This record gives sequence, C-alpha cells and structure tokens, in this order.
Amino acid sequence: MPLPPPPTPPSPLPPLAGGPALSTPLLATVIAVPVGVCSLLMVLLTVVITHLRRNAKLQRSLLGHVLPPAAGDKATLVITDVQGSSKLWETLPAGVMESSMKVHDELVRRLALDSSGYEWATEGDSFLLCFHTPQAAVAFATQLQPSLSLSVKESASMSRPDAPSLGQGSVGWQRLCDLYREVEVEEPGALTVLAGLRVRVGMHTGLAADEVLVQSRMGTSSTTYGGAALVLAKAVQACAHGGQVTLSAATFVKLPVEELRAASISVVHMGKHLLELGEGKGDTALDLG
Repeated sequence: MPLPPPPTPPSPLPPLAGGPALSTPLLATVIAVPVGVCSLLMVLLTVVITHLRRNAKLQRSLLGHVLPPAAGDKATLVITDVQGSSKLWETLPAGVMESSMKVHDELVRRLALDSSGYEWATEGDSFLLCFHTPQAAVAFATQLQPSLSLSVKESASMSRPDAPSLGQGSVGWQRLCDLYREVEVEEPGALTVLAGLRVRVGMHTGLAADEVLVQSRMGTSSTTYGGAALVLAKAVQACAHGGQVTLSAATFVKLPVEELRAASISVVHMGKHLLELGEGKGDTALDLG
C-alpha cells in the first residue's frame, strides 16, 4: 500500500507592497522591541508616580525642594534668634564668631530641610521659616540647640591649637561662656547644659490667605509671609531666652500630646504674657508654652 504524500509546508508570508518579505525571526524582533520599550516606560512611570506621591506627603517638589506652606490652620511660622549676638560680635576673638555662625547657619538649614521647613527670609542672624505642621516645627526647634552644643564638642576634639574654635577649652568658648554669665546667674561648678551659641526660638500657628504673599517674576515665584501671624510669631520669640523654645496657644492646641510624650518633649505652661506687637501696633495678651 503506497504511503500518503508528505504535508505541504506553509507558504511564506507575502511581501509587503514595495518591500521585501519579513522572515519569522525578524518579525518577532520587530514586535518584541516596542513591547519592551512600552514595558520600560510603564516601569518608569510607576517610579515617577510613587516618587511624586512620597514627595507630596513630605511637602516636596519633584526635585526635592521644599514647597512653601499655603494658608491654613496648621501652617506654622518659626523665628530664630541668637542671644546677645551683637555683643558677641564685638567681644569674641577674630574668626570665632564667623566660624560659629557658619556652623549655626548650616545646622538651621539642614534641620529645617529634614522637617520640610521652608526658609523664606533672614534678618541678621535670625531665620524666618514656615512649616507645614506644628509637629514639624517643634521637631526642628527641639533639635536645634542640642545639635549646636554637640557641634561645639565635636569641634573641640578636632580643632587645631592655632585655629579659632568654639570648642571647650579654647579662648573663644571660655569668653562666650563668660559673656552669657554676665546676663545669667550660674552656680559655681554647675553642669554645663548649653555650649556654643544660644538660640531662642518662637512659633505661632495659623495663616490667613492674605498673610501668604506670593510674588511672580521672570517665570519664577517666591513666597513670603506677613500680617498678624508674623507679628505674633516675632513677639512670641522675643519672650524666649537662649536655648528656649516658646510657642503660642494656637500652636499648642494643634500638637498631639501623645506624640510629644513619645518623643520625650515636655511643654510647660508659661501663663499669659502681654506681648508688644511693635511700634504703633500696641500689645496683646497670649498664653505661652
């Protein structure tokens, strides 16, 4: 019995009009490349969206820049000031104040960035900052003085004998302590709690829409703050001593007490204070902590 003829192989694909025929491997490559590119784009898009969501939560732009807080009941203005800075500039040895202020400025900016704080102005040695929440403002403020003291101790262990330093044992550090003792009573042999510059910090929470000032110029915009909120923040800061953080009742009522306790942060009620609001602005009574 004769065997059936073998099956006929499939005919090759007809050539495209005006072009040569595509082989099967080449056709698979042509299909795979766009699919791979699309998959890669989808992965990149997912990464970008995740990054944007994380930055939105941290109040950052896509490039990592801190976004200026908008008006609202959580936006918190923070004012810092170096105690007795004018006298320190006049009295300390050459180079000591320059080096200490450099450390101060770098620390303020780094700690503010860590808490997504927006630096919108400086006035002399004072920083004018705005935070998206009072929790972030308190986190910044409570880390500032300990970080300054720690930097002094570190500079003491690394400083050269011929270099001006704020390290303990140096002329600059001793003179700095002497200057502060002229205005503060310290018991002989008392434990040194603060070293280096002493910074007072004040804060107030709550910004109205007309207290957020946005200026646009040459395609860029900058945000500053003013009005009663700024006046109150400066007045609250003026009540503090070096190394102390003061806050208005408007800030305190927005703080989660349990989170403060967990972070070992204590808030002491300082009572009602009569705050001077500036020349021609009168005064007001506020509860401070």
